[in-house]
Amino acid sequence: NPRVQLIDSDGDPCDNGQGEIKVSGVDSHPQGMTTFTTYNSFEVSETSATLASYTVTFTLCKEIMVQADSSNTSFITVGGFGVSSTGTLNGFKLFGGDMIVFPVAATTSIWLDAPTDDQFVTVAILAGG
Repeated sequence: NPRVQLIDSDGDPCDNGQGEIKVSGVDSHPQGMTTFTTYNSFEVSETSATLASYTVTFTLCKEIMVQADSSNTSFITVGGFGVSSTGTLNGFKLFGGDMIVFPVAATTSIWLDAPTDDQFVTVAILAGG
């Protein structure tokens, strides 16, 4: 079995002999997620808006999951500022049941838009750590 060994600038091994990497000033065993919050399904506006504008207000997120409702008859777009579901499409298109995960810190960073009414999403937030 070939092995790869990481060494520092002095030629010393970077691990402690137990497969753990030594990194100065960094916790090599960060605390896991401590909060998992889900929100009731809500209708996405036909005008681009942030998750925070839908009362999904959370900061210090680790990941934000957005899933399009399986009963949607069209799609929603999700992404950053400038998301658009009409004209020049901008953002990720999610059809019913599709889900995307964003590794961002705040719900103000995620924008949603729908081309028609009656398009819903569910949001879950992983935070803490």
